[in-house]
Amino acid sequence: IGHEETPGQPGFTGVSVRDRLAAQGYHDATASEVATAFSSGTDGVRSLWVLPYHRLGMMHPHAVVAGWGHADIDGRAATVGVIVYDFAAAAPEKVRSPAPGQRVAGSWHGEEFPDVLPAGAARPVGYPVMVVYASAKPVELRSARLLDASGRELAHHVVPQLYERDYVAIVPAGPLAAGV
Repeated sequence: IGHEETPGQPGFTGVSVRDRLAAQGYHDATASEVATAFSSGTDGVRSLWVLPYHRLGMMHPHAVVAGWGHADIDGRAATVGVIVYDFAAAAPEKVRSPAPGQRVAGSWHGEEFPDVLPAGAARPVGYPVMVVYASAKPVELRSARLLDASGRELAHHVVPQLYERDYVAIVPAGPLAAGV
């Protein structure tokens, strides 16, 4: 599992994601790759979606092509996804997750590499909330409020912008009530 393949190994298609995309005719593509190990491809994708830095690429407004592969080899499972972006294509101004009306888990274990939570943060936490903006528009989160169903403000952590600057994300500091 990982982001590089080894020449000569079964299934080799290119060392890096860029090599693999070039082999498919995407010579100058902007792309993201996510990888995980689960017993099924669906579980692998679900495990990646809850992770803010991994979800970032999957929900980007300029994603135009996505390819997924799952393999079980010698008792090991791997799910890999590659997402290609076209920044010249029309796209919604922003994509948010959870989407309006979407039901998600109330809690998350808070484990991702790199870590999205501050050192020493208690875990589990609530489900991460994200917004990704189109056209590589740089954004800065100046303030955020997270309210429960009764209007009470809940503590949250701000996810650092380690990669692009076209997204903002917060993580509730504690699990949220189910179905709210």
